[in-house]
Amino acid sequence: MKKTLHKLTFIAMTLLTVQISFGQLVVVPLSNATGGTPHYGIGSGNREFPINNINDPFLYDPDTPTNTWPNTNASADPQNNYFQASATAADNWWECVVSIPTGKSIKYMDFYGRDYNGTNSGQVNRFINIKITLSNGGVDPDEVFNWSGLPESIYNDGIADNNHARMDFVAQGFSATMLQKATSIRLDHISDNDGAHLEFMELRLAAESTLGVDDLKATKLVVSPNPLEAGNQLMISLTNNSNDSNKLLQVYSIIGKEVYKTNIEGNDFSIDYNVFPSAGLYLVKIGSFVSKVIIK
Repeated sequence: MKKTLHKLTFIAMTLLTVQISFGQLVVVPLSNATGGTPHYGIGSGNREFPINNINDPFLYDPDTPTNTWPNTNASADPQNNYFQASATAADNWWECVVSIPTGKSIKYMDFYGRDYNGTNSGQVNRFINIKITLSNGGVDPDEVFNWSGLPESIYNDGIADNNHARMDFVAQGFSATMLQKATSIRLDHISDNDGAHLEFMELRLAAESTLGVDDLKATKLVVSPNPLEAGNQLMISLTNNSNDSNKLLQVYSIIGKEVYKTNIEGNDFSIDYNVFPSAGLYLVKIGSFVSKVIIK
């Protein structure tokens, strides 16, 4: 028999106070970009429109963000390629509206700088030390963290396409609430000098599915016996089955790691005790329905 689970009550209470992410990355739509005064001036025809930093039509896949690339050649089309802010405290910023899909939480920012290919070399000091602000329109206090950016040892290596950095919002310290409810993101360059314009070619945000307290209250997914002991099958039943067409059964550990998945048919089925790698608390999920089970 697997090792007896200890402190089940503590773990169950912990589960009710945290959110568990499931790592299913999706694109977060970005729009309505604004910024400070352009470095070359308004009407110059040179890098003056903030929307250019999010509108390159490359195929962005958040699971493989470097599989395809935006146009990062700064000299090819300076009018439409990207926006470059003036390097002053008042103007060295960029902002846009974010539309986080329902049930998702922002996870990553994918940040694309200039190519590094000699004459079009990236400005390393424009690709680091960025203040990031997330806001949900004043419902909660804005959250601000400083991101160091892409290390020069990685960026300045002569490889043309090595101009991508991925920032993890959770690792930076943003709250779960803000990562689900943010309506805008703003970038400010921390440095204020002529060599440190806020400069990037494209920016994308990726979100992942998040299971919160409300999801744990789903009552249409019934599991038994609970707790489950060795030698038994876990019986699973979808009662009052809705129109949810997702018939993928997934099992997650308490830290959000997927340990099992299978396609299912009908509303009643079972899974074996050996599906669960160890004793503990697990979540069984079918579409939007979730239930927890204790494995002994």
